[in-house]
Amino acid sequence: MENIKMIAIDIDGTLVNSKKQVTLRVKQAIKMAKEKKIKVVICTGRPLTGVKALLQELELDAQDDQYVVCFGGAATYTTSGELIDERPISYEDYIDLEALARKLRLHFHAVSEDWLYTADRNIGDYTLYEANLVSMGISYRTPEE
Repeated sequence: MENIKMIAIDIDGTLVNSKKQVTLRVKQAIKMAKEKKIKVVICTGRPLTGVKALLQELELDAQDDQYVVCFGGAATYTTSGELIDERPISYEDYIDLEALARKLRLHFHAVSEDWLYTADRNIGDYTLYEANLVSMGISYRTPEE
């Protein structure tokens, strides 16, 4: 492990088990990596608020020299919460994606730092699941809003 400088790891199905729990073995491996000065970067589709409890559990939180990649790569933060880089989708892309989801009769939501937004009055099970997973509220908004 002498040549390894960083470990980038996804959460669901990788860092946590099927019960959404971090095993003792994983905690020990992360602790060993940190002791060897290897950066452990959590990479996820979740917003930062949906990762904070996990960062605390792994003792990676509140550090200016540890990082977390959120929103599927669209935002990078220090684990202390400082935004390093952000690449959000454009409003035009959102409109196109929402229209396609409507055409295909799929539930669709967008995630911000604070809320899950859906333009579907009939909020889907997946949107509810995601909101619960990352401890966020759901807000109904028309695409124009």
